[in-house]
Amino acid sequence: MPSKLSIHLNAYPNRVYDVIARMQPSAVKVFNQSSEMNIDAIRAHSPNTIIIYRQYTNLDYHSPADAFFAEIGDTLNKLRGRGILWEGINEPVVNSPDDARALNAWYVRFAELMHAQGEMVAGFCWSTGNPVDFGAVVPHIVEAAAAADVHALHEYYSTWGGEKDWCRYRAFEAALPTHARKPVVITEAGLDDNGDPHTGGYRGKKSYQEYIEILKRYDTLLLQDPYVLGATVYQWGDGSWPSFELAPMIDRLADYVASVGGGAVISKPWPTPGGPQPPPTPTYSFSVSPETITAGQSATLRWDVEGVRAAYLDGQGVAGHGVRVVTPAQTTTYTLRIVFTDNSTKELTATLTVRAAVSYSFSVTPTTITTGQSATLNWDVEGVRAIYLDGQSVAGHGSRIVAPTQTTTYTLRIVFLDGSTKDLTARVTVTTSPTPPLEWDARLDDLGVQLKRTSAPRAWRLISAKYQGPGESGGKHHVYFKALRADGTPARDVKFVVDWVNRDPSDAPAVVTTDAQGEANCPLWAILHPALKDGPYFVLPKTDPGDTVSGLGLPDNQKVNFILTFRYE
Repeated sequence: MPSKLSIHLNAYPNRVYDVIARMQPSAVKVFNQSSEMNIDAIRAHSPNTIIIYRQYTNLDYHSPADAFFAEIGDTLNKLRGRGILWEGINEPVVNSPDDARALNAWYVRFAELMHAQGEMVAGFCWSTGNPVDFGAVVPHIVEAAAAADVHALHEYYSTWGGEKDWCRYRAFEAALPTHARKPVVITEAGLDDNGDPHTGGYRGKKSYQEYIEILKRYDTLLLQDPYVLGATVYQWGDGSWPSFELAPMIDRLADYVASVGGGAVISKPWPTPGGPQPPPTPTYSFSVSPETITAGQSATLRWDVEGVRAAYLDGQGVAGHGVRVVTPAQTTTYTLRIVFTDNSTKELTATLTVRAAVSYSFSVTPTTITTGQSATLNWDVEGVRAIYLDGQSVAGHGSRIVAPTQTTTYTLRIVFLDGSTKDLTARVTVTTSPTPPLEWDARLDDLGVQLKRTSAPRAWRLISAKYQGPGESGGKHHVYFKALRADGTPARDVKFVVDWVNRDPSDAPAVVTTDAQGEANCPLWAILHPALKDGPYFVLPKTDPGDTVSGLGLPDNQKVNFILTFRYE
């Protein structure tokens, strides 16, 4: 059901028109701000809002109403014709029947003067709890009550009195004869303990949410009376009333009013207490709770619609009051379409924000490498605010190849939506490349063959050797190669130079190229014999020295073949 809560403006703060546009309040009170441009801006942003205006004066009701009328003359000339409700003397104090009669005469004359200008009057502006006894005062002010267009009262909550001063307008209107009863505006509302600008208000006594809840309870009471046009909460914009200042919570108040469908729109002729009442005003609200969920969670849509012809939730006809549990996989806006009795329509929307479920992982493969090798960091993170890999911002899903020269721990820092953090780590252990074990044929020991390893860096290194007699090799001397890269894959299309001691100058060294499996075969015709025991027999990969076999010590006229397998490190 639309709200009757609104704001009392003591100035025009920043964003005031945006807030008014969001609230579409039923009424706005303007104090001592006579700019017609500002009044027109309120109208432009919220066309149905009732505007009440009060101008400060040192006069009271014992002075002639004509004096006050003259005092507001410049303001009236600027603001006339805008449908404003004009307040007169603020918070009059009546201590006797004579006071009541003087107040009556003042308002009768003020109404006469304003009506002659085509303007409307908000009469009395009673302060909270005043008059104490309406029965003693009302008989003397009936003419003034009848002359005014609306009756204005101030009603406040207090920490010491609670809600005792709420809805006193009911007693005031009930005490009047029927013809003198008028619509009511509450031109000041909120929380006031003592009227002091620094200590009387809500700040320091109630949290913003607690204050909103108090105001909502008051709103519920106002909505029970169709003749109440609105209530303006004191105040926004005047720094001299800091304990009442609404600025820190104005968005909460605006959000509440907007969430229930804006301000109540009460068409003219305005209803009066005990008089004929207009048809019920259509009421409608549509919301989702909570407004933000994590993927896989649920939220509840809730709608309450009365006084309309039909309602449709995302195209499906629904009853006027209902709830629906929804579990969308992504952010979704739901629409409640209302068809009024005159077939006009209005759409209300509720957006449910869906955050990705929080998940995270961080790993490295492999976890152990040798110097010169690399590893891959992998991370997958969902539903968080930010991610940093060793201090550098990264996307939620990614990988990075690293080649540390020493054991290193990498850190993935996750910043969650609430600002908290978590560090994930992945450790790469770096080891020095071990010398691979030799595969050795024991028959070479019988022949006195020795193997000497080269110290050249990044060479193709011999890792196995096999003796082959003449019968195994067709009488030829062969060298067999197998080359592997650092990652263990075959080193294809690599050229090797194969040389031997005491090569005849007319013979060039053999050049061989590895095949797809990283293997090569080089037939040599050199005859090995003891005379060569002091000379090396070696293989040069890309001219870098490889492992050396020396001191063959073979018998005369014996040919020997070796299978040599190399790996590049």
